[in-house]
Amino acid sequence: MALRKAEGVVTELNAPVKAMCAKCEVQSAFTFKGDAGPGFSGGPVVDAADGHLVGIIFGYVDEPGGPANRLIYAYTMSRVATELDDVQRRLPEDVD
Repeated sequence: MALRKAEGVVTELNAPVKAMCAKCEVQSAFTFKGDAGPGFSGGPVVDAADGHLVGIIFGYVDEPGGPANRLIYAYTMSRVATELDDVQRRLPEDVD
């Protein structure tokens, strides 16, 4: 199996993510343009300069110009860590 990767440039740091239900809040994510799409959700966003993990991809929107011009959405690692902490607090104590 070949390694799939997408390269891109960050376009916005606090992009609003449309709420998908009446009770849901508008979320914030960062976006970048690149050739990622189906199958990239849950994948890492890595800083090319130093290799640090900076986010997790969760979606994309096709923009004019084809797949190489997709707008890719990712959550920052600070948000991912906060969400993970929240989930872990809600787990029963006997679950590892």
